[in-house]
Amino acid sequence: PAAIQDRRTTRVDVTVADTFTVADLNVTVDLTHARTWDLSIRVVAPDGRTMTLFNRRGGDGANLTGTVFDDAATTAVSAAAAPFAGTFRPEQA
Repeated sequence: PAAIQDRRTTRVDVTVADTFTVADLNVTVDLTHARTWDLSIRVVAPDGRTMTLFNRRGGDGANLTGTVFDDAATTAVSAAAAPFAGTFRPEQA
């Protein structure tokens, strides 16, 4: 768990051993925040490539609960509304 501070970047690093090739990556997020439109969630690869999962969606709605980002999902996160729960295609594949 990491606290999300207003008007600041909160970074959570997860290190994965590079002894294998990732063919498919799905990301699950449980995040409590009063305004999801304050949030931008990205995955950064070891080589510096960045993929945006979520970028300022949901208006005044709150929280991402058991939210799965999967590029094979039927519903795009851009077509959903807060609170975000379920499986969504991320902003970028």
